[in-house]
Amino acid sequence: MTVVAEFTVPAGALPGGSALQEVTGLTVELERIVPSNDHALPFFWVTGEDGAAVDRFLDSARQDPDVEGLDVLERLDGGVLVKATWRPDSSVIDGLASLDATIMNATGSPDGWRFRVRADGRQQLDQFQRVFADSGVPVQLERIYNFAEMPVTGQPLTDQQRETLLVAYREGYFDEPRGTTQSDLAGEFGISARAVSTRLRRGVRNLVASTLLEEELTDAVD
Repeated sequence: MTVVAEFTVPAGALPGGSALQEVTGLTVELERIVPSNDHALPFFWVTGEDGAAVDRFLDSARQDPDVEGLDVLERLDGGVLVKATWRPDSSVIDGLASLDATIMNATGSPDGWRFRVRADGRQQLDQFQRVFADSGVPVQLERIYNFAEMPVTGQPLTDQQRETLLVAYREGYFDEPRGTTQSDLAGEFGISARAVSTRLRRGVRNLVASTLLEEELTDAVD
């Protein structure tokens, strides 16, 4: 039976984790997670209280011995999209790259990392845990459930996310070229541009989870 499990590990469990602990008010969210040999966990978003905090995190993370390079691909008002290159001998990254299970979501903060993992059974979940256990990292299993129980149905958006996405669409934010900017939207809503960026990104993510991902899960259960 295909199952989903949620795990938490300390912030320092992944490369750059010490930098995550050093800079307050940061969140790191893995954007694309495709375990495939030497390309595990390549992209992530870093958001913080201000741009200076994000830059301090990047500067510190580049000093990590398991980090070969961090390239900023896009810089928005709400944070930066980063492509990471890890050292070939990084044991945790190598382990995650070789998983039979699929990492669906992972979010890091100074308090730790939360992973959502999809697996074909307990053996694959045990494999995920061993990746960290072999490096002496404690892993806490928070929840385990099957696809039918996965919380992706129901209301996919908060009221704020829905309103922000609709206004952004109507005013041409998603057009090419754009008809409005995050700063313009921030002025309309009376919030910061970073808050607009967060609403847009999380809103799009929730829509994907409640539509495309739900279709994938339904097919898998059938």
